[in-house]
Amino acid sequence: MSEKAAQDRATLPACIVNSLPKSGTHLLKKIIGLLPGMTSVDLHLGPEQGYPDVSSEPETGVPLGVGRPRLMPREKIHSTLASLEQGNFITGHIPYSKGMATLLWELGIKIVSIIRDPRDVAVSQAQFVANRPGTPLHDYYRTLSEEQRIMTAIVGIRQLPSGPVLRNLRERVESVLQWDSQPQSLLTFFERLVGPQGGGSRELQRREINAIALHLGVECTAQEVDSVADRAFGDTATFHTGMIGTWRRYFTDEHKRACKELLGQLLIDLGYEKNLDW
Repeated sequence: MSEKAAQDRATLPACIVNSLPKSGTHLLKKIIGLLPGMTSVDLHLGPEQGYPDVSSEPETGVPLGVGRPRLMPREKIHSTLASLEQGNFITGHIPYSKGMATLLWELGIKIVSIIRDPRDVAVSQAQFVANRPGTPLHDYYRTLSEEQRIMTAIVGIRQLPSGPVLRNLRERVESVLQWDSQPQSLLTFFERLVGPQGGGSRELQRREINAIALHLGVECTAQEVDSVADRAFGDTATFHTGMIGTWRRYFTDEHKRACKELLGQLLIDLGYEKNLDW
């Protein structure tokens, strides 16, 4: 690392790349990793990290996991986050909570969260889980038809206290959206970042990369932003098609009805639709 790069990195915060699952986690991770001075740490902050579940002592816990949040010990999460160096970033599927927001504020850590059209999320989640042995809900999804998998990704699973559990799509989206009110947080959208190769806009992509760099205090020239945009699309472990509007090829009338009931106004508020006539 050059002396200038080392000096620049010393001014950067540590960061969490946060996402609604299947919203572009790896796209956002790749973009931030291409920003000058930012370095990925191979760590995903979630229940699978091996933290003990402290649901019986809620006052000591912070929720991790968007699909099925579980309370993890605050002091262990604090220790993990405090170990990050300046310019380091990790990933997570982290619902908003006052406890986590306080931790990030205390440690000076920034968070960048990404969401996507929830209908595309439902299709991507249904396909990903069914085809990935070892992922949560894989065995359950394998028993379903493709239409049933998509419907499950929309309405969730409520088989408490045992058996598979998945919060409905609105709850999952809103748990990430709530980060938008926090000063240490930036909310971005898959559709703005994916660029022309994914059906988006180059200008929106450049603008959003600039916004992320500004949030993290990274100084980027126009040429560096263009370089990041050029290299952002595809080539990640879980990349499938990365296209905007994929849901239109898979949704039945029943899927549309379920989404309108559950997410109709939210889709309008987020700018994905102008009304319920879709």
